[in-house]
Amino acid sequence: MGIFMFEYGWHYNPNPMMTYHADMTWIIGGRGTGKTYGMKDKTVSMPNVTVWLNRTDTDSVKAANTYLSKFPAEYREPFELTWKTVKEDTLREGKQKTKYAYPVLINKYTQEPKVLFTALSVQNKGVDFANVDRLIFDEFLIKKKAKVNYLLDEITVFLDFLKTV
Repeated sequence: MGIFMFEYGWHYNPNPMMTYHADMTWIIGGRGTGKTYGMKDKTVSMPNVTVWLNRTDTDSVKAANTYLSKFPAEYREPFELTWKTVKEDTLREGKQKTKYAYPVLINKYTQEPKVLFTALSVQNKGVDFANVDRLIFDEFLIKKKAKVNYLLDEITVFLDFLKTV
């Protein structure tokens, strides 16, 4: 695991891992070593879009709302959280209903999306994954005796989602 110094602390350095160009890379390490923090820093500084994946939609919204909260204000300033909606046709001609809304972190000056937040527990059909070049499944391991459970057939759902992106 690489460690590097920000002016506001030591955190995991994802840069060496990004050079492997692997289809899938697992980052596993002790709590508090800055794995999530380092990946968040990397996602907003890279040119394309990242999908930040959580297990449930509740976790996804929570992750979106607190995504840059531990970064200094000047770092957070160019970004804002917005919502995209996926609509579907109804039986009534010309009418559509909202199928799903998901949070998106955008650069407020360019309006370009940086991070799309979604979850394995929702249908992601119709979500625009254009320009996505990385997917981060945060907190994918569950500790024993945790109040959270794996989803039914979670590995298959994850691999199907991976094909979609």
